[in-house]
Amino acid sequence: MLLYMLSTLDYVSKEPRLLIDVVDKINKFSVYLNEQLHKINKKYFLRQRKLTLPILVYIMTLTNATSHSDQTILDRLKVENIISITKQSLNDKCQKIDHSEFTTLNNSLNDYIFSDNAIRFLICDGTHLHFEESLCSNKKDGIHLPKSQNGACSSCIVSGLIDVHTGIPINYYLHNTTNERDAFRKQIKYIKKETDVIIFDRGYYGAEFYTELLDLGILTIFRMKLDILFVREFLNGLDSDKIISFKFGIRDISIRLIKYKIGNEIYVLGTSLKEHDVDFFKDMYHKRWRIETQYDFLKNELSFDDINSRSTNRICQNIAIHQFILILCHYIHSLLYKTINYTSEKKINMSSSLKLIYDNLLKIMLGITQTNLIERDNDILHIIHTIATSTVDVIENRHYVRLKKRPIKKFGISPPRMNKNRKDKVVNKRTFQPKLQIEVKPKTKLVMIDFIEYQPNKKVERKENKKTIETKTETETKTETKTKTKTKTKTKTKTEAETKNKIATKMKTEMNK
Repeated sequence: MLLYMLSTLDYVSKEPRLLIDVVDKINKFSVYLNEQLHKINKKYFLRQRKLTLPILVYIMTLTNATSHSDQTILDRLKVENIISITKQSLNDKCQKIDHSEFTTLNNSLNDYIFSDNAIRFLICDGTHLHFEESLCSNKKDGIHLPKSQNGACSSCIVSGLIDVHTGIPINYYLHNTTNERDAFRKQIKYIKKETDVIIFDRGYYGAEFYTELLDLGILTIFRMKLDILFVREFLNGLDSDKIISFKFGIRDISIRLIKYKIGNEIYVLGTSLKEHDVDFFKDMYHKRWRIETQYDFLKNELSFDDINSRSTNRICQNIAIHQFILILCHYIHSLLYKTINYTSEKKINMSSSLKLIYDNLLKIMLGITQTNLIERDNDILHIIHTIATSTVDVIENRHYVRLKKRPIKKFGISPPRMNKNRKDKVVNKRTFQPKLQIEVKPKTKLVMIDFIEYQPNKKVERKENKKTIETKTETETKTETKTKTKTKTKTKTKTEAETKNKIATKMKTEMNK
């Protein structure tokens, strides 16, 4: 059965048994995952209960991956005879567990994956999220989030660190301001100094920030803004790769500038790396777009932009679970890409493989479905086989115009205190949403008219509230003026003819005489 499944795999160019090595690596990874979960389970689950930490993680992955409510997920698990608990007991258990436990779980999984201490190129960027307005004055968790511009909800930034080659997220950090540099400063502890290279977009560079990272021994690649003084001088020169120095206070600081052009747009990169050529940096900065596609996947395919929790502890838990889902998915993809020689025109379908992982594979890895080892390996191999064969075409040079869109308002504003006697404003009891003040023109009064047969050159009688009103339209006035001019011309011609006739008759009478 195994050999038949492996023989149907079209993309395997090496020995077919290498796919079995992928299954072995997944088994080892699941053993390490259960060990880390067992350590956290001892802290919060002192007695034997129905709800254990592996089942809790499985429930949270389903809710965050499918955007379904907790009750629908619990009903599904009850039908599948996995667990039967209430929603209240689930919420109570989630509130007792600190969100830092899930971040330590993700950190331990990343340490297992990147245990070779090789050089990593990491992308750093942030994205905005919106939550309940009550989190702006939160007193339970001690984390206060700022209000959004319209005051309808709380707004904050999530800073992400992901690996360029594998796409595995190193960390997602919820910051209580919208300053991306301050958010990255909180993530420095997740970076391996002198082995990790951080790629930033052009909004991050600053002389103070650059020197701070230099002192910490963190290697960086920035996209530079073109309005900086030494960047403008570099653009006017002929060099495309040059090391320059500038003064920051008393110190002299050097930075390597790289210039290249794509179409009509000029790119200038600043880096602390001394090796590699221009094409390497051009390729690395092009791969920075991977974090943008990952944020798009998190918000549209998963429920990253639809977290409706009302405590920062639950919000941070859901963010950590999103990271956990992508760690598992991208790790399996990286194993398959190393094993199978895919062509440059094909890649693994992300959405279909993710559904197979959280719906089927994770259940096996966490030990929720109890089977013997042979059936377990067969099930894992069958899932991996379907993931490897479900591919999509790579569309080259695909480009969309990046538009900044204002998010849809999800949360209303709490109603203001109003007097009961005031009737000029109508306020909804649950939410108050301010409406736009639109100038409305007064409506014209409609007059009821009796229909009369049309008679030209005569006044039309119209009744309004039993009162006769003589009205003339523009067309009637025009027709009246035309008729008057016609009658005048007719009368003139008649009088002229009559005078001519009189004169002729007089002349005849005189001639006869």
